[in-house]
Amino acid sequence: MKVTQDLVNGTISLSQSAYVDAMLARFGMSECNTCPTPMIAGTYLSRDDCPAVADPKIRKYYQQLVGSLMYLSCATRPDISMAVNSCAQFMTNPGPTHVEAAKHVLRYLKGTRESGISYGRTDDGMENVLYGYCDADHAGDKDDRKSVGGYIMMLNGGASSWSSRKL
Repeated sequence: MKVTQDLVNGTISLSQSAYVDAMLARFGMSECNTCPTPMIAGTYLSRDDCPAVADPKIRKYYQQLVGSLMYLSCATRPDISMAVNSCAQFMTNPGPTHVEAAKHVLRYLKGTRESGISYGRTDDGMENVLYGYCDADHAGDKDDRKSVGGYIMMLNGGASSWSSRKL
């Protein structure tokens, strides 16, 4: 993890660009094209996309990929939490659609490798004020009719706590 302090602007930033580069190399995506979002709008991963019999090689690759993405989403990248949560539901029997969705997150990370969390002084005098945001899709999962919800807590301009999970 890279920690950068800017004393002039009063900010501290956390990022993991070296980890993103290592992940891209590990999963053979170093030369991939970038994309602007962690998941294509309207994408819905389903059990219908799972094969009848799981391929052990694909399952292992997928589990390693999604596990690496989970680490990153828990440490410094709340922006990929929802996409990683969607992919993680198919760890035991991933299909081609699921693998492609996880690779899409890698393409997004390549284009945003320097992004992370930045904490700093605010101009409005509202330092040390905690803000929270939440949302849910209200039974949006077509497989089991459960909701996916998420929240993020912001302090001094940066995320301090976040989650995306099936409720």
